[in-house]
Amino acid sequence: MAPEPRTGHIIVAGKAYAVNQPGHPLAADRYEDNNTASQAHLLTPTFAQNVGTADISQASCHLAGDVDYYKIELGTEYAYRLSGAIYNSYNQNEGSNYTLYAKISYSINNTNWNNLIGSQLHFSAASGGTLYLKIEPYFGWGTGTYAAKIEIRRLTAIGCAYSLSAVSKRAAMQEGSDQVTVTATGSSCFWSAISNVDWITITSDAHAVASGNVGYSYTENTSSSVRMGTITIAGETYTVTQAGRPIPPDSYEPNNTPAQ
Repeated sequence: MAPEPRTGHIIVAGKAYAVNQPGHPLAADRYEDNNTASQAHLLTPTFAQNVGTADISQASCHLAGDVDYYKIELGTEYAYRLSGAIYNSYNQNEGSNYTLYAKISYSINNTNWNNLIGSQLHFSAASGGTLYLKIEPYFGWGTGTYAAKIEIRRLTAIGCAYSLSAVSKRAAMQEGSDQVTVTATGSSCFWSAISNVDWITITSDAHAVASGNVGYSYTENTSSSVRMGTITIAGETYTVTQAGRPIPPDSYEPNNTPAQ
């Protein structure tokens, strides 16, 4: 039985007769009642190597106007970066069949809500406190099913200061590697390094305490265009600008002067 309403037509004496039938009501999911921030369902992420994930599965906005709230308690001793995705009718996941076109927004301590545009939550900085997530129909109406996955990375320890030996690198088109030195103000100051693009890989010290070095590598740029990628190191942005492949001369060369 489908949750969506449906409409059928009968042609009677050349005239169309419409039959509108409501969909089968969805049952409340296991997270209900979570329709306000004060009722938010508590999610407990599992952390490994200072990266935590929280999954919302088999969830639904089961009634018209249903809004679902979730919360995650983030320790105030760290600064964090959030990323993740909502899986819905426009963004399926591994053979799923979610039926709600949903949107997600988030807030720390239920203030200054940030709305997600699209299905991906990209690299949003967050402080410690209560992280609230709100999932609702994209246009404010409709019912259906959805899921979501939130990733939380610890970036730095609060109360520490960090500096980098460099903030950028200009790289040739060939693959290569390099390292950046991180100087921390204390021997117990935690920090992490995260690549923000798929062509840069952290090769050493993705997580460390006190001062240290971050090693990274980058692949060959097979495009003729220059590309830029960033690494977040101890909360700071390090930029790699890589040259593109040279464009070979065309069949009209040489034609660089009026005489040619």
